[in-house]
Amino acid sequence: MRPIVLSGFMATGKSTVGPRLAARLGVPFLDTDAELERLTGRPVPDLWKDEGETAFRAREGALVETLLSDPAPRVIAFGGGTVTAAKTRRFALDHLARY
Repeated sequence: MRPIVLSGFMATGKSTVGPRLAARLGVPFLDTDAELERLTGRPVPDLWKDEGETAFRAREGALVETLLSDPAPRVIAFGGGTVTAAKTRRFALDHLARY
């Protein structure tokens, strides 16, 4: 099984459906916003405010590249705007198509 990515606007249910889907499939669930908070020790709104959108999207894109470079089965919920960065969107589409 390959990774499954959930993407959509904020508050559309990715973080609600994701853990349920992962449990049903018996694979881990990762939320990129939660993972960024874990890695930085800072809430996403603070990162956004302090770093600005460009730096935040670069940090988010690097995380997506790391996660999707590992083909381990899992469910990954992207943050609401993750795919608004063309480079990240292309990487995700290209990488997921390979599996």
